[in-house]
Amino acid sequence: MSWRIDVTEVIAAANSQPYCTSTSRGRVWGHCIPVYPEIPDAGEGPSALPALGRQVNDAMPGYVVRRAEELLGGLAGKRVLIMGLTFRPDVAVTFHTNAVDLLREFSTRGAVVSGHDPLLTDAGVRELGFEPAASTAGFDLAVVHSNHRSYAGLAWGSIAPLVVDARNALDRRVVEDTGARYLGVGRPVTN
Repeated sequence: MSWRIDVTEVIAAANSQPYCTSTSRGRVWGHCIPVYPEIPDAGEGPSALPALGRQVNDAMPGYVVRRAEELLGGLAGKRVLIMGLTFRPDVAVTFHTNAVDLLREFSTRGAVVSGHDPLLTDAGVRELGFEPAASTAGFDLAVVHSNHRSYAGLAWGSIAPLVVDARNALDRRVVEDTGARYLGVGRPVTN
């Protein structure tokens, strides 16, 4: 089946919307403009690249959890704080958030998971399946899912000895300067 859609026209239409800067072909996006639209990229024939990209994106929560498990020598009984439960930073929208995928993956491995999001009420945190964190200190692991502006300047080392930056949004030196180890997706961990 050919949709006979020129992707450059689709990108131009997307870019006509405020705050959208979708400028290249072959990207895999998510579910809305500008942060997460899924736009087919058929090009000059069927392309598996967008579907493969979606598979990689969808597998990332499991990858993050496996890396943390390796670094901590297991997750059973470990206290994990997932920070920023919304889909994207500084927007109180939880539709399609994969913070719930992180919760599932950590819980399956025996971790005790809490959630924190300054944009959500405790009831909103519970609606996603998380137990709201009573504080943001004393965890074995912190995972930053959405890096809200209110997280700037946190003493990461008092939150957890290992901070996983699931979006590569943090400045690793800032995290390390507070005494925590840093792990970003696709980046080496602090020794």
